Amino acid sequence: MYPIKAVADSKLTKSRGHYKGWLDVNRETMQHNVFKNVFGIGDICGTPLGKTVSSAAHQAKVVHINLLSDITQQRQQESYDGFSAYPIKTGYSEVIMAKFNYEDLTDSAINNAPNAAKKWWLSDVYEAKSDYWNKILKGGDSFTEVWFFI
Repeated sequence: MYPIKAVADSKLTKSRGHYKGWLDVNRETMQHNVFKNVFGIGDICGTPLGKTVSSAAHQAKVVHINLLSDITQQRQQESYDGFSAYPIKTGYSEVIMAKFNYEDLTDSAINNAPNAAKKWWLSDVYEAKSDYWNKILKGGDSFTEVWFFI
C-alpha cells in the first residue's frame, strides 16, 4: 500500500522513516503534528495500524470529539488506541474477525463463534464500502451503530 501522490507530494506528510509520504498525524489524537487545523482519518494516516473500515470508524469518533474540543477551545478528550478489526476469509461465506490495537490482540482477538462467521462475511461483502462512505466518514452518531462495536 502506498500513499496517494497528491498527499505524498505535499507538506502534510512525514518526511522520513517508515511512514514517509503518509499524513503526519499523532497516532492517538489523529491531529496533524505540525498543522493543528488538520486531522486525518483512514488509509492516508501515517499510523502503525488503521487501514480498515473499523479503524476509520474509531478514528472518526476521535476526530469528531477532538475537533469539537479544538473549536470550543477545550482540552482534547478522546484518544485512539489503534483498534482495528480485520475480516479474514476462511471460505466462501465464512469469515473470522481478527481484532487488535497498538499494543496487542484484544481480549476477543479472533471471533470464532459459528453464528458470527456468515454475519461477518455478509457485512464485509455487502456493507463495508457503503457504510464507510455514507455513515462512518460523516461522523457523529451515525457510524456507531455500524462498525464501532465490532
